Amino acid sequence: MSQSLERKLPEELLDRIVSFTTRKSLLNLCLASKTLNRLATPYLYSNICLRETDHLSALAALLITSPIHAVLVKSLTIPENWAEGQEEPAEKSWSTQDLAVHSVLKAKYAEYAPDDSTAHEMCEKIDSGTNEDAIVALLIPNLPELRRLDINFGILRVHTNFGTMWPTIVQSIRTINNSRLVPIDIMVTGAEDKYFNFSFHLAHFFHLPNVRSIYGWKLGDDESAPDLDMSTFARLKPLSCPVEYIELRSSKLHADNFQNLIASTIPGRLKTFSYEIGCTWAWFIMEHPRIMNSLQSHHQTLEALCLSHEDYYPYDADNEFDKPYPCSFVPFVALKRLKVAPVYIWGHEGFTDKTKLQDPVTKEQLWKALPANLEELWITRAYHQEYQEFQSNDVGITFVPDCLLPSLELVLQNKLQSFGNLKHLRIELPLFKWEDEWFDALESLCRTAAANGIQSTIILSDMLDRNTALTVERLWGWNEDIEWEPVANWQNKECAKIWIATTEHQDLAQVLKDLKSRFLKFTKSFNDARNEIQKMGQLCSDCRRDPEYRAHMRVNVAQLERYIDERLHTKTGWKGRDRDD
Repeated sequence: MSQSLERKLPEELLDRIVSFTTRKSLLNLCLASKTLNRLATPYLYSNICLRETDHLSALAALLITSPIHAVLVKSLTIPENWAEGQEEPAEKSWSTQDLAVHSVLKAKYAEYAPDDSTAHEMCEKIDSGTNEDAIVALLIPNLPELRRLDINFGILRVHTNFGTMWPTIVQSIRTINNSRLVPIDIMVTGAEDKYFNFSFHLAHFFHLPNVRSIYGWKLGDDESAPDLDMSTFARLKPLSCPVEYIELRSSKLHADNFQNLIASTIPGRLKTFSYEIGCTWAWFIMEHPRIMNSLQSHHQTLEALCLSHEDYYPYDADNEFDKPYPCSFVPFVALKRLKVAPVYIWGHEGFTDKTKLQDPVTKEQLWKALPANLEELWITRAYHQEYQEFQSNDVGITFVPDCLLPSLELVLQNKLQSFGNLKHLRIELPLFKWEDEWFDALESLCRTAAANGIQSTIILSDMLDRNTALTVERLWGWNEDIEWEPVANWQNKECAKIWIATTEHQDLAQVLKDLKSRFLKFTKSFNDARNEIQKMGQLCSDCRRDPEYRAHMRVNVAQLERYIDERLHTKTGWKGRDRDD
C-alpha cells in the first residue's frame, strides 16, 4: 500500500504548508488525520474571528476548560454582529441549551465575584445561553496568551451587561502577578459611519493591567456634560493603566472624559500619544488648552506626540466657540517626535486672519513652540484650512508660501541653538492643493535641511478619491504600518500615499510638478469614464456586477503606477499598497 502524501513529506515542510492554509481548509485538515490535526490546530486557534456568534458559549466553555487550546489563541477579532439581540434558542444554528456549557461558565463567573450575591447575579445573566455581552466579558480575560484584540461594538449599542460585568472580572485579574500577563494591543471601534461611536467602550480597556497599546476609531461624545461620578471614564483610577501607546483617530472626546482617560495613564509608561480630532457630529466644544492641561503630567516623560485632525476641518468658526488656540510643546522635555497639524501651532486665526498671518511674529510661532530635544518634526495637513461658512473671509490668504514655508525656514535657522538633535523633517501635503511655484520653495527648504544634517521626507496624499483602484485601508501606528481589521463603509480608506526621500532627487520641484500633472490627467480620465457610465442610466443587476461598468476599470491604473515608479526611480514609495509587479 502506498504511503499517504503526509507520510512522504517531512513534518517541517508540512507545517510550512499548513501555515499558508485558509481558515476553512484548516477546519478540514483538523479532520483529515491525527498528524494534520496536530499541525493545523495551533494555526486554527491562533487567530479567531467571530464572524458568527452562534457557537460563542460553547467556544468560551472549551477555552475555559482546556488550557491547551486557550494558550493557542494569540489574536481575537469580534466584529459588530455580537450581542445584536436576544434570539430565541431555536433560531440559533448551535444549541444554547447545553447545561454542561452553562455550568462551566457559571463556575468561572463565581471565581471572579467578590461575594455570593454578585456571583448569583452574574450567573443569572447566562441562564438563557444567549447573553453574548456576558460571555465576551468572560472570554477575553481567559485567553492567557492573547496579544491582539480587535473589538467592534456595533452601531450605537450600549452593551450594558458587558459594561457592568467587565470591571468586576478585570479587578479580579489585577490580583494576579502582572509579570505573568502577556502584553496586549487593543483596537476599539464601532460600525457607525456618520455619527460617532460611543467613547465609553474605550474606557473599559483602560482597566486591564496588561494593556500595551490602545487604538480607537471614530469615538465621540454628545454635547451633554458627562456624569463626573457615574461615567465609565470617571471610574478609571488615576495612575492605574500601564498603556504605552494610545492612538485615537477621527475621534472627539469630551474634555472631562479626555482628562480622566489621561489621568489613568502612568507617566513614564505612556510613551506615545496620538489624537486625530474628527467626527464632527460629536457636538461639543473642542478646547486645545484643556487637551494640553490634561497632558501636563507627561511633560517629563512623553517621547512621541501627535495632535492633528481628519481631512475635514473639524473646528467651528472662531475662538469664542471651539477653542483651537495655538499650543506650545516646549514643556515636553523628553519629546523626541512631534506630528502636528498647523492649527495646533497657529490656531484658527492662523488661517483666517490675513493681517496676523503676515505678521513676522506669526512666522516665529513654530520654532518657538518646539521642545529642545526634538528629533523628528512631522507637519501634517500642510495646507490652508477653509472653514466652509467663512470662505469669503479667506480670500487672499495663502498660508503655505506666506507662513508655513517661511516658518520652517526659521526652524532650520534656529536648529543649532534651540533643538540640535533634530534629524528628520516630514511634510505631509495634499498634492492638488499646492500651487506649482510652492514646490520650488519646498525644494530649496529641503536642500537647506540637508545642509543642516536633517533628512526630509515629503508625503503626498489625497491625489485620488476613494473610488479608484489606488484606494487602500489607512494603516495605524506612528509610521502607519500596523494593520487592523478594516473599519466601516470605507471610512478609513484613502488614496495610497507616496513617500519621497528628498535627498534622492536633485529635481524635487519638477518631480512634484510632474506627479501632479499626471494625477490630474488620470483624474480627468476617471471622471470622464464615470460620467459616461452615469449617462447610461439605471443599470441592471448583471451590469452592476460587470467590471466593464466600473469607472476604475476603464482607466489604466497600471500605467499610472509605472509612471510613478519610473519618475521616482523606486517601487518603495507607495505606502500601504501591496505591489505584485
